[in-house]
Amino acid sequence: MSVNLLEKLQEEYNSDIKIDGSSLQTETANNPVLYSKWLKTYSDIKQEILKLELKNTEALKERLDVYTGRGEEACLTVYERSEMKTVLAADNDILKIEAAIAINNNLLDFVSKALDNIKSRGYAIKNMIDLRKFEAGVWWKRKFVKYVN
Repeated sequence: MSVNLLEKLQEEYNSDIKIDGSSLQTETANNPVLYSKWLKTYSDIKQEILKLELKNTEALKERLDVYTGRGEEACLTVYERSEMKTVLAADNDILKIEAAIAINNNLLDFVSKALDNIKSRGYAIKNMIDLRKFEAGVWWKRKFVKYVN
């Protein structure tokens, strides 16, 4: 599921990051909207990670109770205290949650980099506008008048 989510986010990012050179004013106005959209995605993934970490902590406690015989169900194998860390790390319930956390961290990293690139997109648009001014002679005239006066 989350691999599909990563692919979906990548496709969305590829369409969002494109700059239409024929309508730079619209692109400039659209940049804060894009940043907001990706910031919300970042917040949603971060919140999901926090929920999963809480779930992981609860599952660790529950599985520890099972392995030590203090839970509702009991494990027939007795583990030494030194073995408990390894046994808990290999537990299927814990592994599933930790895998989900790792996948969400990967999503968070991607979205974080997307946010950085959307910030850079604003500078790229500004540079494109400045280049057009320079090509039209507006940039040179403004600089020249400034130094002459």
